[in-house]
Amino acid sequence: MARAVRPAHTAFDGDTIFSMATCQEEADPNAVGALAAEAVEGAIVRAVTQASSLCGFISYSDILKKAAQP
Repeated sequence: MARAVRPAHTAFDGDTIFSMATCQEEADPNAVGALAAEAVEGAIVRAVTQASSLCGFISYSDILKKAAQP
């Protein structure tokens, strides 16, 4: 999460991720962790860029739309 959320690792950023394994496939825990970090980073970026404005909070996409207007 530190790749996409700043500040990260504070008491208020919600940066806890849980996972489960079925143990049906053998995998390197470091590789799984690296892939999980990339997946979470991508999910955060997509969430921010795809969100809509709501309750007076202006979304990133709406800010970009306004900036692109002549």
